[in-house]
Amino acid sequence: MSLSIQHPWLIYHQPNPRATIRLFCFPYVGSSASIYRSWATSGILPAEVEVCAVELPGHGTRQDEPLLSDFSLLAQNLAEVVHADTKQAIALFGHSLGALMSFEVSRQLYDRYGLVPNHLFVSACLAPHIADDCPDIYDGNTLLAYIRGLGGLPNENMILRRQPLFQADFALRRSFRYVAGSILPCPITAFGGEADPLVSPDALAGWRTHTRAFAQHTLPGNHFFIHSVQRQLLQLIGQAMQHDDQRRVSRFENEEKKGDLYGKKFIR
Repeated sequence: MSLSIQHPWLIYHQPNPRATIRLFCFPYVGSSASIYRSWATSGILPAEVEVCAVELPGHGTRQDEPLLSDFSLLAQNLAEVVHADTKQAIALFGHSLGALMSFEVSRQLYDRYGLVPNHLFVSACLAPHIADDCPDIYDGNTLLAYIRGLGGLPNENMILRRQPLFQADFALRRSFRYVAGSILPCPITAFGGEADPLVSPDALAGWRTHTRAFAQHTLPGNHFFIHSVQRQLLQLIGQAMQHDDQRRVSRFENEEKKGDLYGKKFIR
């Protein structure tokens, strides 16, 4: 395994020079780019996919940098970084807080740069137009109880050491403000855990509001099913990406014949 950090925001746990599509993966509260290391090395995703994990300031390899708590500023920075790094087709995945990041970055890529992702995958998160109760957690015991309530098995010493990081991430979530806009011109697939106490299957379906092509999957597990059923999740993502590739090539060829790609940037 060869770690590559081409930019502080982007971690390539296993670079793939033969990739034709890049999957940008956004972390959940309290986590880092390392949660996606096994995605890059599992061999489950199609061979043409390169996994790029997003590393936020103050997290993981950037732990000495100041934490961010302004969602709007974060999304702007991420959109600029992803756009600058895009030389082939892209898709985005985000879990929990990361799902909101991936959604807002997708919108900015489209609105600011005319870049249309192949697919947006969101996981364990309410749709952005639906208000949720982001907790105010100011002490370690409350934080530990919250994680356990989601089905997590926290390492108490590690969680308590990282309490400032969790507080900053929760502040980041509370600073998110949904602004109505055009629906995304790419498919959205939403994943949920059947025992997730935060996001029910009915609530997860709210994501269909933001696209004309929506799919939903309920998987075994709690809020952290991203780890417990990783193989099943990656298989579903891989199948969707292969379908996207076939659909996108066909659409590109049809639009190319017309001499008009609607002024938008479609990358093959």
